[in-house]
Amino acid sequence: MLGGTIIHTAKYEVVQTEGIAKTIIRAHVIETKTGSKHVGLELSESAKLAVSMTPIKLTKQEAESLIYMVKEVIEKT
Repeated sequence: MLGGTIIHTAKYEVVQTEGIAKTIIRAHVIETKTGSKHVGLELSESAKLAVSMTPIKLTKQEAESLIYMVKEVIEKT
C-alpha cells in the first residue's frame, strides 16, 4: 500500500482513543523496487466492527516540510 517494502518502523507511535474508536499513527522507511527510500506514514483507525488504513508516502523533502509545518503550529499552541 505504501509503494514498496517497509524496511524500518519507528519504535514510537501516536495512539489516540476516544470511546470505542482508536487512531494510530506510525512512521516507516519504505524502499521501492528501484532502491529509493521514502517516508511512509500509516494512519490506522479502528472501531468495534470497522478498520481503515490510510497510507501516505513522502519524499525526504516532503517529510522535512511536514516536520517544519508541525513545529510551526506547535509553537502557536
